Amino acid sequence: MSRTVAQPKPTKPSRRTKPPRAETPPQHLHELEQIIEHARNLQLLEEDGEPLESDWHVVQIHLLDELVRQHLGEPDDYFCGGNMFVYYSVQQAEAVKTSKPAYKGPDFFVVRGVAGRRLRRCWVAWQEEGRYPDLIVELVSPSTAKKDKEENLRFYAEVLRVPEYFWYDPERRELRGFVWREQGY
Repeated sequence: MSRTVAQPKPTKPSRRTKPPRAETPPQHLHELEQIIEHARNLQLLEEDGEPLESDWHVVQIHLLDELVRQHLGEPDDYFCGGNMFVYYSVQQAEAVKTSKPAYKGPDFFVVRGVAGRRLRRCWVAWQEEGRYPDLIVELVSPSTAKKDKEENLRFYAEVLRVPEYFWYDPERRELRGFVWREQGY
């Protein structure tokens, strides 16, 4: 269900709370250590070599960043990213090397409750305590409209469970926003 920008901000979804940790059986510790070491040693791509759609996209990403900073203040406890990859799983990170559809690079996103001043060239969820973006904004262009409005909508709801997803389509002058509520947008 879409919402307007003027509505009150929703409460954080329950997926952010961590369940109590269970003890790992000793026979699984070695396997777990190997998986962690593999994730640490992955060579992550930082760009796909394709420029942004237009200068308009560059300006809008900088504008969104500035608006968030004016609203939230200095980025001590949040991170703004624009036109950078989001790695949400080791399997996806491995697939990026071989499959362009594995790329996930929102035009703009915000993650709250993290060290915002740390330099990042991409967002790597497993290096960020499993945190995914709290807000994603896509700037729709003719070549990305179907992906942003259909595929990304499903992906951000079903896989990342992004609490707030917006897109802006300048050709249609359409701003749509979606808020995560219990089972979906």
